[in-house]
Amino acid sequence: MHVPIDWLKEYMDIENMPDDIAEDLTLLGLEVESITEGNTGKVLEIELTPNRGDCASIIGIARELSVRYKCEMKYPDTGVCSSGDKTANNYCIEIKNEKSCPYYSLKIIENVNVAESPIWLKKRLRDCGIRPLNNVVDICNYIMVETGQPLHAFDADKIKGKEIWVRKAEREEELLFLDKKKRKLDPDDIIIADREGPLALAGVMGGLDSAVSENTEKVLLESAFFNPKNISRTQKRAGLNTEASYRFSRNVDPEWVLRSLYRAADMIVKECGGKEIHGHLDAGGIPQRRKMIALTAERVNSVLGTRISIDEIKEYLRLLEFSVYSEEKGRITLNVPSHRPDVERDIDLIEEVARVYGYDKVDSSLPETTIEAEFLNKPDNFSRIEEILKAYGYSESVTNTLIDKNMIKNMGILKEVTPVSISNPVNVKMNILRPGLLFGLLQVAKYNINQKQSGIRFYERGPVFFLQDGEYKEKKQVAFLSQNEGFYHAKKTAISLLKGMKQEYSFKYDANTALFDKEKSAVIEIEGVRAGELGCLKEKVVSEAGLSEDNFAGCYIFMDSLKSGKSSDIKFRKWSQFPSIFRDISVVAPVELTHLDIYDTIKKAGGKHLKEVEMYDMFIDDKIGRGKKSMTFEIEFNNPEKTLCSEEVDRSIRKIIKMLENEKGITLRQK
Repeated sequence: MHVPIDWLKEYMDIENMPDDIAEDLTLLGLEVESITEGNTGKVLEIELTPNRGDCASIIGIARELSVRYKCEMKYPDTGVCSSGDKTANNYCIEIKNEKSCPYYSLKIIENVNVAESPIWLKKRLRDCGIRPLNNVVDICNYIMVETGQPLHAFDADKIKGKEIWVRKAEREEELLFLDKKKRKLDPDDIIIADREGPLALAGVMGGLDSAVSENTEKVLLESAFFNPKNISRTQKRAGLNTEASYRFSRNVDPEWVLRSLYRAADMIVKECGGKEIHGHLDAGGIPQRRKMIALTAERVNSVLGTRISIDEIKEYLRLLEFSVYSEEKGRITLNVPSHRPDVERDIDLIEEVARVYGYDKVDSSLPETTIEAEFLNKPDNFSRIEEILKAYGYSESVTNTLIDKNMIKNMGILKEVTPVSISNPVNVKMNILRPGLLFGLLQVAKYNINQKQSGIRFYERGPVFFLQDGEYKEKKQVAFLSQNEGFYHAKKTAISLLKGMKQEYSFKYDANTALFDKEKSAVIEIEGVRAGELGCLKEKVVSEAGLSEDNFAGCYIFMDSLKSGKSSDIKFRKWSQFPSIFRDISVVAPVELTHLDIYDTIKKAGGKHLKEVEMYDMFIDDKIGRGKKSMTFEIEFNNPEKTLCSEEVDRSIRKIIKMLENEKGITLRQK
């Protein structure tokens, strides 16, 4: 908004320099973006927030400054008639939708001489960024800038019949606007209409056919209160951001609806000649904003960290036109002025006190508070998972929640999950919500490979969506994907995650999943409940994602499967100062025997010095026997009290082999 400083000074007695005024407005919370030289002197450009519609006028800005400078406002005389003459010239106003337009009024001025505006008026409008047209229209714009109340002037002789309706637009109705463009109206738009059709798009822009021109002799001057939400919605739909819609969408002051109408009529009579018809025509009722809020000095000072007395608080708020309704035992109840609909609670009043008192006077200090220990113990599951994945060389990725249904259909995923379809997709390749994160990570891998990148490792955390038992489900998932790394790498990473989260997990190897190769995959179970999957992705899945030749391994885990509280119960033990001894054993086992069975047997037989067991190779070949598979394990031994000797480790290995043979029918593989 552009504000000429000379115009500001008409409403209060100040001699401050433009730079000082700009600084003071900024301290009041109204950011001054620039100071320029205009036709009438220095002009401020102020950026208003949507809640400060009261400052979308010269009077509103002056009112703010008067508080800063502790001077009284000088409001312009309006001479409002208390009751309208409903019978003047037999005009009739009817509001069809009072929710969208609670109040609408007209004033009639006859024998008007429409001509060019005086130079002083044109200069002021240009300084405010408004192009002068003629004296009647310019006066309407002048009053709008002055008071914040938009007005509109109709040529009365161009209105068909003596009836004005405020109603919703009908389907297929059109209006030729003042910018000489014809636009279709929407059924949700509020319009001003006569017997034959639309005259104006309410609160936004008038129509050309009813506009004031040099031939106009009789003016119908409009002033109304429109619902801000309706105007905001209409201006966005129509793409018409006008000076009027700027103010109506920010909420105008109901008390200035009639006052602005009479001030404009008086100014038109003085500047354009003519005769003002006594009274005004209206319909509906001016909205009453009678709101009261209670406040105490203790509450103000506890929030601001100040020592402001109750008398000072009353004076600050009085300058902002908040009046004291009652006062009892240090508690004051204040009436909120009609131009401040944004003030709804005591905290809003406290902000007003802070603005007037001065933000620069409020000391920076930390509030006194009590932190309970339980907050420190609450685990952040993903933070720990993220640390582990980053340690393994994975980079975070964020992918789109919308994917192509045909892609997962061709992958064969639909037999396992029912996706959530989008009724109005942006394009055909974004028509369902993702049922898993790995689909997006595959696309990330494809993009990076196309950019000649290698060694792909990505992870992501986010929501996934699917239908289950006829209900829409949304769950949080974490997933990772790597290129040219096999099942055991994915498993090792998953184990690190699960151990880092202190979960009681197990793996099930005989499940046939849609995503992963049957021979190189596992289902993750936490305390017996399915929590996710890991393994090498099927060749069909990889090829449908647009990838070829490379092998991809990955994993996904549902976050709600992780048992809460586990990660905070961490027990630390001293790091061993003595070296570990490693042994490899290769065994031949029945194909139906799972890795978990063998792992558990090794852990049980290995004794107290067995530290870690990891399988790093497995294959099936007729050379080793029909129905058999070869598995190779690396076993780590460590004694935190002393250095182990080979004889001790060999005894443990012999015990492991014997138990594997006796309990599982497993034999050592011959080289």
